[in-house]
Amino acid sequence: MPLFQLLYLSRTRLDWTEPELAALAAQAQARNAKDGLSGLLLYGNGHFLQLLEGRRQPLLLTYDRIIRDSRHSDVRLLLDRAVARRTFAQWAMGLLNLNTRGDVDLNRFTRIIEAFPAGAGPVTENRLALSLLKEFRDHMAAAPATPLPDLS
Repeated sequence: MPLFQLLYLSRTRLDWTEPELAALAAQAQARNAKDGLSGLLLYGNGHFLQLLEGRRQPLLLTYDRIIRDSRHSDVRLLLDRAVARRTFAQWAMGLLNLNTRGDVDLNRFTRIIEAFPAGAGPVTENRLALSLLKEFRDHMAAAPATPLPDLS
């Protein structure tokens, strides 16, 4: 069964606290596990950068919900591509708050945010953003969600 990845960047209309982010992650984990999606969400400097992966239809429905969610503004699709296997299979939704972690490079995250002006369309490869997400995946000490099977 084909798998796809979507990567988006958005501004958030809220200043999220740790408990609010934890509640958001728990809600996303439950829904994504049910829909067979996996991914990683980074939060920092008033932005979300999220990679979602899974079957096309649930992925598009989830992205549509995100676009319509009033907590987001300026949602930009940065990457849309088919993949052979999941990059973040271990998380229905991993979450990393970059504002509170001293061991990650918030400046690198900010450079990614600034590299994608409004109106830039999605690409099939975004090495800078994907390498950042993989680096953060590798730094996360514990998986915050139940692993999903590889559906490829």
